[in-house]
Amino acid sequence: MNPHRQQKGFSLVELIIVIAVMSILIGMSGYALSTLSSTSLSTSTREVADFMNLCRSHAISQHTVVRFGIVTELKDPQSDPDAPYRAYSSWSWNKIRKQYEQSSRWRQLPSDVVFEPEPDHFIRDAEYARDDASSVRGDHFVDQYERGKEFVVDSPNGRAEVRFMEFTSSGRARVPTGEKRNILLVLKPGNRGPSAPENWAQLNIDRFTGRVRTYRP
Repeated sequence: MNPHRQQKGFSLVELIIVIAVMSILIGMSGYALSTLSSTSLSTSTREVADFMNLCRSHAISQHTVVRFGIVTELKDPQSDPDAPYRAYSSWSWNKIRKQYEQSSRWRQLPSDVVFEPEPDHFIRDAEYARDDASSVRGDHFVDQYERGKEFVVDSPNGRAEVRFMEFTSSGRARVPTGEKRNILLVLKPGNRGPSAPENWAQLNIDRFTGRVRTYRP
């Protein structure tokens, strides 16, 4: 055995430095993902609000009724599983043909954002709700429809059931069977479901004015 041969390896100090660097990198990657998710949610919320305002303006200028609708179910089980609660579009009432006709292209939220069908369990505990309880009182429009009269349309993924709200020629907003002052719509990161997110966006549409207001936790 050569007494001068040194055994190769890491010292305790080197291991501590490596672990510290890895911890910093993991923390930075987590922060980056969180930032990207928040940015995606903010962008999607702004686009949906702008699209709603466009629907309202179209209803007023054309003296008609314009529906803003979200795909909630695809009739073909082999269709895109990401379409429900992400794909949306608008339809205008054709007075001559007496039917609703699609008036915009299909749009879809990114894969990391979804329209939440059951938001009550977390928006009612939000800070803005504690400051102003009226902000979370309203009809959540994806739940407001009459059984047997679902709005079924053709989509890029085949026949789809759409739940909707409408803007009238006076600029007012309404949902089937809705009676409360506000119409609520919530977007959140991830997938729809019962889990309460740390970040979300709530849109309130005033039925009397059609005004769209955004709330964030």
